[in-house]
Amino acid sequence: MYVSDIAINKINRFKTGYVFTYDDFDLPEENNNALKKVLRRLTKSGKISGYPKEDTINPKQVSQANLSRMNTRL
Repeated sequence: MYVSDIAINKINRFKTGYVFTYDDFDLPEENNNALKKVLRRLTKSGKISGYPKEDTINPKQVSQANLSRMNTRL
């Protein structure tokens, strides 16, 4: 199975608004670059929302509900 298929199937099982990390996919480390590409493409197509790599988030781009979910995850 392709990394893209694994990632999309996993994302479809997440609850709406769930903030996930690379660790949620349980893929071998050699597949990290492929996973990053898949997530980048899904973000560009609008299927998922991306957060910046830094700890800061632009509040104009993120709803209050998403911020509160992210804070509970941290």
